[in-house]
Formats: sequence, C-alpha cells, structure tokens
Amino acid sequence: MRFTFLILLVCVLKSISGSEENQNGKRTLETYVNPQCDIEKCKTFKNDTADLSIVYIKSSSSVSDKDKAGPDIHFVLSTYEGSPAFFIVKTKINSSLKINWTQLVDKEENSIEFHDNDDAIIKPSNTIGVLINKLFLWSDENESADYVPFKNAEKPIEYNDLKWKNVTILNQSAENVHVEFALKEKVANGTIRLRLMVSSDLQKYSDLPHLLFTSRSVHTQLVFDGFQELFNNSAMRLGMQMTITSKGQAENPISSDTFDDEDSPGLFTRLKYPFGLLNGDASFLSFKPNAYSSEDRLIAQTIDSRQSDLSELKERTTILEQNNAFAGFYKNNSNVYAYQMYITFGSKGQDFYSKTNHTEFSFVFGLNDLPEPSMSLFIRLVIIIGSGLSLLVLLIFPISICLMARKMKNRNEAALLNNQDSIY
Repeated sequence: MRFTFLILLVCVLKSISGSEENQNGKRTLETYVNPQCDIEKCKTFKNDTADLSIVYIKSSSSVSDKDKAGPDIHFVLSTYEGSPAFFIVKTKINSSLKINWTQLVDKEENSIEFHDNDDAIIKPSNTIGVLINKLFLWSDENESADYVPFKNAEKPIEYNDLKWKNVTILNQSAENVHVEFALKEKVANGTIRLRLMVSSDLQKYSDLPHLLFTSRSVHTQLVFDGFQELFNNSAMRLGMQMTITSKGQAENPISSDTFDDEDSPGLFTRLKYPFGLLNGDASFLSFKPNAYSSEDRLIAQTIDSRQSDLSELKERTTILEQNNAFAGFYKNNSNVYAYQMYITFGSKGQDFYSKTNHTEFSFVFGLNDLPEPSMSLFIRLVIIIGSGLSLLVLLIFPISICLMARKMKNRNEAALLNNQDSIY
C-alpha cells in the first residue's frame, strides 16, 4: 500500500516539475537602465534630475548547445515622454538592444534596433507591446456604469503634466526582475505607480488576482491614487485606454473560469486576448475583469473592470509617439498591427472612484500562448493524500469485517466444542 502511494506521489511531482521553461533549458535575466546612453539627460540620471527611464531586460537561454537553446527575449519598459509603454521582442540567440539616443529623443523611427554580435541588424521574429495612452475620469450620473466613448463627459489626466521619477529596482536577479515607475510630483492631488515583473520561469503573482505569467511575458500592476481635484460631481468613475501592438492579428477573446486554490479559493473569470495564433506569431493580453479599491487588495474590496472590444488602429503615428521608445521601435514597422481598448472600473451598484479615490488593476501580456492554470502542488498532494486515506479505509473496512466475522466464527466453534465436551 505504501509502495503504491509513493508511486502516485512521484508521478504528480514529476508532472508538476516540468515547467514550460525546461523545454529550452533554464533562462537567465540581465537588466540594464538606459543602456549605452551617452546624452546629457542620462549623465544626470543618478541625481534624479533626468526625465527618462528605459529599462532593458534580456532573457537568454543558459543552454550551451545552440541547437537546443531557445531564442532571446527582450523586454523594454519605459515612461520616457509621458505615456507608459512596454514591449517584448523575440529574436535569434546572441542578439542585443541597440539605441540611438540622439534619434530617440526626437522620436525618430528605427532609433531602437536589435543587433547580433557582429553588429548586424536582426529582424525580430515576434513582438507585442502595450501603451497606456489615456487615463481619465468620466461622469456616470445615471449610475449604469456603461461607458460610451465621446458621449460621456470626461476629464482626462494629461500625460504632458506627468513627470516620472527615475525607475526603482525593487528586486533584481538572474531569475526575477521587479521594477516600479512612479510620478515625481502629484497631479490634481493624485499619483500613479506602475510595478512590472519579469521572470525566468512560469510563475503566479503573489498579490491578488494571482495572475499566471511566463518567462516570455510581463506582469503589470497599475495603481491610481487620488486625483480628487478633477471631480466635478460625486458620480465619477476611472477609465483608461490602452494601445496593443502585435505582429499577429487579433482573434476572438477567450473567457474561462479559473480555480485559484489555496491563494484565494473560488472560481474567477480570466479573459485572454490572443493574437496571431493561426499564423504562428502568437502573443496575448490577459487579465481578470477585477480591480481593487484599496491597497490591501482584499476580495471584499473587489470591483469589476469593464472592457470594450478591440478596435484596429489604421492611423497610429500620433498614438505611438506618446512614448519615445515605443515610437523608436514601432513607428516604421508596417508589419505590426495596432489595436485599442477601453477599460473602466466599477459596475452598477459599486462605489464610484470619487468615493474611494483608489484603484488597482493588473494584467499580463506576452509572447506565445498563456497556459491554462492548474492546481498547485499543495492542492494535488492534499487530493492524493485524501484519496489514499479514503482508499485505505475502503480496503481496511471489508477486511476488518471479514476478520471479525472469522473471529466470531472461531469463538462459536470453540464454544460448541466445549459444550460437547461437557456433555460427555
């Protein structure tokens, strides 16, 4: 019995241990801030007087055999020139980011490229990017929570007024990189914090809503706090518009229920927006349609997020130029699609932003496909141990009955023999 239980346990551990990263070997992260920057703004960076922060993270395979090594994955995270923008690029191995900083300042095309060891330009094989190009408060006087672009009264938070601090590295290693971008000064008595995490392996984020992300994706956490001075009535909700760039064409979104086991027991909806699955240029954007009205991120303080359909952008130059790094890579890239989506926070009957003055929202975007969530090792062990005990009880009970019956039969036979002996 013990032997059978150990076999079951080993099988489960083996099935869980083989993550998606082991297919191409372990990956290693290297992190750079404003790499190779030679302009004056970068020289004053350490004195916190610079107004640009570009974080470059390179994820490369640790496998020495080039035939077995996976591709290089490049992450570029930037708040330069107002709108936050982040993008991921896949290239062949032994490649790296190259920035022409003088051209980047002027938002010129091709100011961001990828080169091999011989300094030859490499054409990326896949990419996806996210630009948060608009943040606004809108009037929901009829309390329906139904946002209609250009019809609801809006008060935008002007990105031109935003001055960002230099990036803060919260954690940096060869396995995980966690950074934060935050406003240097409050705008309308409000502030924004952006926390982004890149990992060398498949992970589930520790905070609610516990999103799953891979070594080819970025976990993004947005915090919007304050902005009371923008209110012109008490029925104001927060909204944002994001632009998604992808090599693959958008496909139908996928909604599925996920079980968050010991992290937060219960079923939750997960939305996934796939791009390019049909033609091999797969990428995705994914989130749970939930936000939080306090820093504690308690389930009791959950509010709904509501999203519009993706709409393709035909004229996108003005939008892409809201971030210098985004423009430097995507501006002249005619092989990339661009889409926009509105996301608003709060449903009918839920608190307005003007009451809580705080909203937190998380999403993941990345290359390839996002795996379906599976039960954790802890839950699987509980199930196996519970099943093993149940099986043990099922086996022991009939055996015990048989032994008891046999014992009673022996006693009866012994008593009968004793009675017969007493007669004679």
